[in-house]
Amino acid sequence: MPSGLSNVRERSSYRVLKIPSLALLAYSTTAAAVEMAIVPVIAILPSTYTAGKVGGLAAFGTALLLSRLMYALSAQVVGYASDRIATPFGRRKPWIVVGGLITAISCYVLYTPPANAGALYFGLASSLAYIGFSLIDIPYAAWGAEMTDDYAERARISAYRSVATNVGIIALFSLPLSGLFGGTNLLDHHVIAGIGKVVTLLVLACALIAAFFGPPAPHRLAPQRIDLRKLVGGMMRNVPFIQVAVAMFCSFTGTIVVSALALPFMSEYHVVAAYSIAGIITPIASIAATKPWLSLTYRIGKDRAWALSLWISAVLSPPLWFLLLALVGAFWASIITSIVGGALLAGTYSLFPWSVLGDLVDYDHLRTHENHAANYAAVLGLTIRISNALGGAIGFWALSAAHYTIGGTNTPSARTGLFLAYFGINGLCMLASVAALHAYPLTPKRMEIVRRRVRAYELH
Repeated sequence: MPSGLSNVRERSSYRVLKIPSLALLAYSTTAAAVEMAIVPVIAILPSTYTAGKVGGLAAFGTALLLSRLMYALSAQVVGYASDRIATPFGRRKPWIVVGGLITAISCYVLYTPPANAGALYFGLASSLAYIGFSLIDIPYAAWGAEMTDDYAERARISAYRSVATNVGIIALFSLPLSGLFGGTNLLDHHVIAGIGKVVTLLVLACALIAAFFGPPAPHRLAPQRIDLRKLVGGMMRNVPFIQVAVAMFCSFTGTIVVSALALPFMSEYHVVAAYSIAGIITPIASIAATKPWLSLTYRIGKDRAWALSLWISAVLSPPLWFLLLALVGAFWASIITSIVGGALLAGTYSLFPWSVLGDLVDYDHLRTHENHAANYAAVLGLTIRISNALGGAIGFWALSAAHYTIGGTNTPSARTGLFLAYFGINGLCMLASVAALHAYPLTPKRMEIVRRRVRAYELH
């Protein structure tokens, strides 16, 4: 057999082998650590910085918007550079290590602010943190998409990442309950500072673990020149990609609004203590639900399972909360809805959005004969980052418009504004996501055809 053909077969066979579990665990540690770092930046620290202050929420809403737009813009630069630049250590892992270092430094600054820190300090420190996150998660997502071209194996990789993400959330909310930081209230600056020191160390350590012990970089990552005009044009003509991008944008916007307002919402019902407990229970429920959602994916396809999780989330949350509030009170209503919400988040947020990335890249590969995994990851990341920016800003702007004071006494109209923002925006966003996924064409059978044609092209 000619040596060239032998090499081609070796090159194509690596993708159909099952990736060792230990290697995927090493890869997944970064997802856990980054989640521990980014969740407080998105959902906790804005309320911690503003707790007890009358007014000023609009300024923090603007700081949230601008810092998260930095997150969006930096992702595009990282995606382009990661696809374009080859190093002796691959095109993905070096970025993750550098991002881990920057994220660790920025988190220490952000979690331990001076007493007079305001919106400007928060905006600048969180912008630096978001740059670090971009350096990690765009190459990280592209790496995951390139490990295999098998439809089911890609879902398995996403399942590992989903579970690790939820483990990170569990660890984050377990820290204040451990008693190591002198309290459990996440509006307390001392508690947040203690958590920040732990997160600082873990982010860098887990980035190194993933780089050294995660799955090897795929063979197909050769240096390539990228025609930006052709790349953008190809994306605009990639209908499945547009559908997924719109669905991700809408669903993540709704999720971020809920995340940003969850602490003020529980504070309104005087059950802030339930926030940390809910933060642990939610990812546990999500982990437990991952396998059922994965099984459903194998039966009906990723897009249908994803749409189902979005639809249930949209219509179930408001009536369930008010029913439980009347039956068991605010504390247990918070706990039970956290369990249900966590089970749904496994589908709406963790498992499905990223499991389709590899399919979209292969579909583009078939059409263009080029691999743009990091650029596709970056653009999907852009939709998430813009939704992060808008979701957080919309939540705080809504509270400001309703004259709501976090941790203070509020009028009935202010409380009504909180309820409408918390439930209404999320429901509308989830239903818009369902509409975007209508008639999604990349079914399992069609992806098998795409995969065979891509392999045939690579053999030649």
